[in-house]
Amino acid sequence: NMKYLAWAGAAAVAALLAGCSKDDEIVDVSDQNQRAYIASRFSPNSEINYKGTLDASNLYIADKKLELGADVTASNGYLDQNFDIFLRTTYKAETPVSGTLAVAADAEELVRSYNSSHQSDYKLLDPSYYTILPDRATVEAGQKECTTPFNVVLKGNNDWLGGNSFILPLSCTLDSGTTVPMSESANIVYLKVSVTGEKTTYTDVLLVGKSEYSAATGSAATGSNAVDENNETAWTNANEDECIEVDFGGGIYLSRVCLVGVDSPMYVYLQTVEDEDFPLAETNFGTSYNTHIYAYNPRSNSGAPMDPYVRVKKVRLQFAEGTGHSLDDVYFLKVDESTIHPQASFGINGNATTAQYSVAQQFSFNGNALTFGESRTGETELDIRAKLDYAINSPLTASCSVASDAEVQAYNSAHSTSYELLPETYYQITGRELNIAAGQRQSASSVHVTLDREKLDNLGSTQHWLLPLTCTADAGGADVTVNEASTTIYIQVDIAASGSSLEQKTPSDYWLEEGTAYISSMGIEKAFDSNRTTIFLSGFNEATVIAASFDEAIDVAEVVLVNTRFYSSSYSYYFPYYVSFSFQYDDDSYSDWTEWYEPDTSQDYVRLDVSDQHNGRKVKTVYTQINYEGSYYYYGAADIYFYVKK
Repeated sequence: NMKYLAWAGAAAVAALLAGCSKDDEIVDVSDQNQRAYIASRFSPNSEINYKGTLDASNLYIADKKLELGADVTASNGYLDQNFDIFLRTTYKAETPVSGTLAVAADAEELVRSYNSSHQSDYKLLDPSYYTILPDRATVEAGQKECTTPFNVVLKGNNDWLGGNSFILPLSCTLDSGTTVPMSESANIVYLKVSVTGEKTTYTDVLLVGKSEYSAATGSAATGSNAVDENNETAWTNANEDECIEVDFGGGIYLSRVCLVGVDSPMYVYLQTVEDEDFPLAETNFGTSYNTHIYAYNPRSNSGAPMDPYVRVKKVRLQFAEGTGHSLDDVYFLKVDESTIHPQASFGINGNATTAQYSVAQQFSFNGNALTFGESRTGETELDIRAKLDYAINSPLTASCSVASDAEVQAYNSAHSTSYELLPETYYQITGRELNIAAGQRQSASSVHVTLDREKLDNLGSTQHWLLPLTCTADAGGADVTVNEASTTIYIQVDIAASGSSLEQKTPSDYWLEEGTAYISSMGIEKAFDSNRTTIFLSGFNEATVIAASFDEAIDVAEVVLVNTRFYSSSYSYYFPYYVSFSFQYDDDSYSDWTEWYEPDTSQDYVRLDVSDQHNGRKVKTVYTQINYEGSYYYYGAADIYFYVKK
């Protein structure tokens, strides 16, 4: 306002004349323009916007006992769960200015007014969700801002409702007798809290109270103080071998082990009801000396909370090293079994639902010579078992049988394959039952499938067969679901014709083309000697071409080059290379040069399919070049083979 501007201008002139700056001036607190107000350091508009994500996994110590709650974590920059609100004055105060922060007296009306003017739907934040500590602040004489601000802290609380937005109007009341007036327009700070995430509680997690425990060594009195829900008592190890063992009898589905007041790393071991022993973790500890250890699934070692949970019979705790360490208390969180819904699944030789046995043609080296052979992959002895992710207190009956051809056709349609049903003469099945006893997680027996390897290996024709087996489970009324993706087991049988479909042809004559500037001392005769230790070198120029002719014209289907690479007098280098061919046909015509690029030179041989180059003509002579981007220096091969289709 004009009056204020005029006063401020006069004050500035007076200050200048007095030889001091505005900041050095102590303004009379009785002046009508001196005001007290509250504000957030980062929010000049007196609004604090906090967006959080609900994470209902927080454990904390309250009243010296472990409590369960939800945690709201920040998701928008610098703000966390502590909000500073500052008491300030317009100018430096002549005397201290103190006040108390609290929810505005007319908070309900302020929320309605705010929602109306902002077209929002905020709810007033309930006192159970926050504390104000400290709730008093003071602007000292000669200052314009309090040294210690008010602090609003959001509490972790398992009643947070994800998706709701809350607002909290806060105002300051100055101490009585304060001569500085409170600004009417700057005495409200709105704390706005938006929480995303579904409401989750610990209804499915139970805190195990006093369990059966013992001190493995040492006195029972010291052992008992570790599981007494009293953090003023502690268990101390008298020697490095001393430990605490907690026995859960029939077992519990353990979610977490919580150590309170531990002053040194500990080893945590668990034993399952199936008498499997696993080291769970070596704890770390911080300044709070409270450690929460997730009961990781020891079978998968996945580093995630146990899923599926393992039923734990015993937990043993032992300090990693040294003596005289202390542990105030131990808490165990278990999952309520009524919330667990076991699932049955089936697997072949483990967890897989698909297995394959295949026989394929493959080149191989017999000594130094390249020959055809066969490669075999996969197993011919297969076991199918039923499994439960959680053991149940009643037996589960399961079985497995061969599916019909319709299942094969459905598989082909889904996977764009052309399998046929595997004839019964090529397999044998022993056993059909996959029963799981009460309290167990896996069937003791299996359905055993044996593929007749001798018949398959000597089939003499190419075949693609599929053996589908359908699995069913009956829990007798128990709350058990079945993993539908595992109810059909597929055994693929892929057989290539026994022996080779190609026949090797040896040149009747071979030579270097006339005009070659360089002939290796190892000579052209080394290119067709079935010996990988001798080589043919390409020489120094593009005229270096090796030619191979045949007594009778042949339909060349493949050319195989062995150990093709760059050679020097002492070394061979795995450089990429190009191979080019030109063919002379039985009508004395010639094909254009055709080039293949091979980047991988670490392999023993490269197969080049040239069957589509001839247009029905037969080949009398094959001309071969080896180079790399126009360089012909010392590129070569140990051997060259030619094949026709049988």
